[in-house]
Amino acid sequence: MDDFAESSHMLLTMVIGFCKAVNILLARDKIVTLVGMFTNEACRTIGHGESEIQEKCDRTIQKNTLRYTIMIETSVLSSILNSLLTDLRIRRLPFRSWIPYDCSSSIAFYFTYFHQMMSMTACSLFHVAVDALFCGFLLQICCQIDILECRLKRVNDYGLDDLRGCIKHHSQIYRIAEKANETFNMSIFIQFFISSLVLCVSLFQLLKNDLLSMEFLALVIYLSTLLVQIYLYCWYGNEVKLKSAYIAVAFAQSDWTSLDDGSKKMILIVMQRAANPIEFVSGYFVTVNLDTFMNLMKTSYSAYNVLQKPQ
Repeated sequence: MDDFAESSHMLLTMVIGFCKAVNILLARDKIVTLVGMFTNEACRTIGHGESEIQEKCDRTIQKNTLRYTIMIETSVLSSILNSLLTDLRIRRLPFRSWIPYDCSSSIAFYFTYFHQMMSMTACSLFHVAVDALFCGFLLQICCQIDILECRLKRVNDYGLDDLRGCIKHHSQIYRIAEKANETFNMSIFIQFFISSLVLCVSLFQLLKNDLLSMEFLALVIYLSTLLVQIYLYCWYGNEVKLKSAYIAVAFAQSDWTSLDDGSKKMILIVMQRAANPIEFVSGYFVTVNLDTFMNLMKTSYSAYNVLQKPQ
C-alpha cells in the first residue's frame, strides 16, 4: 500500500494533465468559436459603464491567472527542492518508472532525473493553462450577466429596441454557457474523478511521513494546491449559477411598468427561462458548485479510510 501511494499520486496528476491537454487540442475549434461568441454584437460593451465592468473582469482574470501560476509553480518548486535534498543524494530517481536503458551511469541517471523534473514542470503548466482558461470563461460569463443587468436599468430610456437587445443578450449568454460546458465537460469530469483519488492517496502518504520532514512539507503544499485547484472550479461555477439566477430579479427590477403589454409578455417569458439558472455539469451528472466540492471532500475521506484499513 505504501508503494502504491508513493507511486500513484504523481502518476494520477500526470494523467489529469495529459487528459486536459488532449481535450484542449481536440476542442480547439470549439474554443475558437466560444471566443468569437464573446465578440458577438449582443455582447459588445456600450458606453463607459459597461466598459468599466468589462475592464474590471479582465483585470480580475489576469490577477487570478498570475496568482494561480505562482501557487502551482511554488508547489512544483517545493517538490523539486525536496527531491534535490533527498533523492539526488542517494542517486535515486524522484518517481518510479520503467526506463528502456540502464541508469547506473552518471550521464544516464542525470539525464533521466532532469527529464522527470522537466515533465513535472510541463504538466503543471498544462494545468495552469487549462484551469485559467476555463475559469476565465466562467468569469466572462459573469461579466456578461453584470452588463445585462446594467442594460436592464435603462430599458425605459431606449424603449422596445433596447428590451429586445437585452433579450438577445440573455439568449447569447445561455448559448455561451452551453458551448463552454460542452467544450470542457470531459476535462471537468476527469479533474473531479481523479482528484478524489489523488486526495485520498496523498492524504494516506502524508500521514505516514514525519511531521518535520521535507516530504511532509512538500505534500502539504501539493495537497493545498490540489484543493485550491478544485475549489476554483466549484467557486466560479457556483458564481455563474447565482448570478444567472438573479437575472429574473434584474428583469423584475427594470422599469417594466412603463412598457406596453407586448413588452411585458416578453419580459415574463425571459423571467420564466431565467428561473432555471446556468449550471455547469461534470460528466453530465455532477454539477460544478460548492456543494459538489464538499461532496468530493467526503468521498475522498471515505476512500482514504478504505485505504487505511489494510494497515
